[in-house]
Amino acid sequence: MAGKRGGRRNTRGAARAAVTVAECLLVGSGIADAAEALARAENIEAEWRIIKRGHLVKVLHEHPDKGGDPAEFLLTRDAFEHLRDLFNARLLDTFVPELGKPSIRVDSHASFKATAENAPPASYYEAAAETEMPGYCAEAAKSNRSSCTARKNCVRGSAQIDKDELRVGSLDASSGAYGRWRHLPCWRVPSRIWLGLPDPDTEPSAAVFEAALLAQDAVNVSGLRQLPATMLRELALHVMNKANWAKLTKARQVPAVKAQAVAVPYSEADRRPESTSPDTRMLSIEPKGEPQSEPQGKSHVESQAGLKDGLKDEPSLAPEKMHALVPSSTSMIQTTRGDQPNSLGRYEIPVPGQGDVVVPPEYMAGETVVLTGIFPELGGGAGLSLGKDRAKKMLSAFGAKVTSSISGKTTILLLGNEPGMSKVSQARSHGLTLMSAQQFKDEVEGRASRQDTLAHPPRISSFSSGYMGRTGLALGASAEELEWAATGDGNAPTGALKAATGVKRKASGDSAVARGKGRGRPRNAR
Repeated sequence: MAGKRGGRRNTRGAARAAVTVAECLLVGSGIADAAEALARAENIEAEWRIIKRGHLVKVLHEHPDKGGDPAEFLLTRDAFEHLRDLFNARLLDTFVPELGKPSIRVDSHASFKATAENAPPASYYEAAAETEMPGYCAEAAKSNRSSCTARKNCVRGSAQIDKDELRVGSLDASSGAYGRWRHLPCWRVPSRIWLGLPDPDTEPSAAVFEAALLAQDAVNVSGLRQLPATMLRELALHVMNKANWAKLTKARQVPAVKAQAVAVPYSEADRRPESTSPDTRMLSIEPKGEPQSEPQGKSHVESQAGLKDGLKDEPSLAPEKMHALVPSSTSMIQTTRGDQPNSLGRYEIPVPGQGDVVVPPEYMAGETVVLTGIFPELGGGAGLSLGKDRAKKMLSAFGAKVTSSISGKTTILLLGNEPGMSKVSQARSHGLTLMSAQQFKDEVEGRASRQDTLAHPPRISSFSSGYMGRTGLALGASAEELEWAATGDGNAPTGALKAATGVKRKASGDSAVARGKGRGRPRNAR
């Protein structure tokens, strides 16, 4: 059962004695049965979304602007700060084992002290509730290749953002990545951020603004706690100047149906997947030759009709486009062996020399790997970038080189949920090894060999529809091309070979590799 909001009297009493993580969850987010609510989350990011969602609902209910009790409001905020500090410390894989432990603030001086005087208005929390991911990111530029998007309003002589210079960007909800970067002096502070700041006319201390910004970390802004002290001070001085503030934007009205979903801490979007049949409109990747059970007695061939004829319950889509589904955070991967990685059924990322790993750290040395699809079981990121950063780090830790596109040096394509048809077609045309994240885990933990992976390649039941659901190669592919890309059975259709862009590979040994002439890397390849 999803977490419940405690009664007013019980909430206040628990808050005064909130010495454990479980008590902070009750007080800060209204989650009474934390073990139940969080155990169904896929990873700690999903847990945090549940906690954040519950907090925003509870704090709006108790906000003085809404007629709530100021004392309860402040206690709720303080308990949430303890939870945020635990999350930001990145020392936990999950909150669940910590429920009975003391909640000790990791960095007590850094969080914004909750007082009646500095309490943000209710509109601040309403705006924060609009997005699951922080809408903005502040960081030191990782290279000198990004450009300021302020264009004519850029205050610098050049639009280039230098490496290690402080930049601020916004979230692209479709790709799940931060972009549209700006120099700090060119950035207009959005109202959803300055609503949570003190009034510069009455508060002259930059240190207070630093603390107020840190209180928005992992809620409105990402990366604040990773900033060096000098950059955090630079950012605080920028937001203190009202001339840098953008105009006030009212929070969007939440539709009634959505409001019901937001009104509880737990959401289906954060639930670990339980079903992967094609009828649920999710991707399942399973070993070839070991089809999953089909609902309502359907055969596997019948269930694959979505690849050939489209999904019949979507009349708004043309039949030839129904087979390409938008990535879902609730998709999952069916693995060669249905072993549960841990007691919670979560994917524990293998680390060389730790846990059940039996291979040496250089196990993947000499392999060049490309990723396609999303990896919700790994967590981190959103949209088309879901789980990819962690997948890259996981592979790199074992010596693999991870690149963004397939080339003549690529040896492995790691398949996530809703993979891109273009990369899959390229991989099949050039004889690359296809494996899932679970198959990689099975290899490094000694439950399977590379020969096992080659003998049981993943099966794909749906492809990505690309950025904004409009650019996926699968949208315009024929049934024959889709079938070949999904299974690899038979000869590659002409169209599929054209889709496999011109990656030249030398034939070695007894295997001659196709050298299809392509049009260059498609924009939607991922």
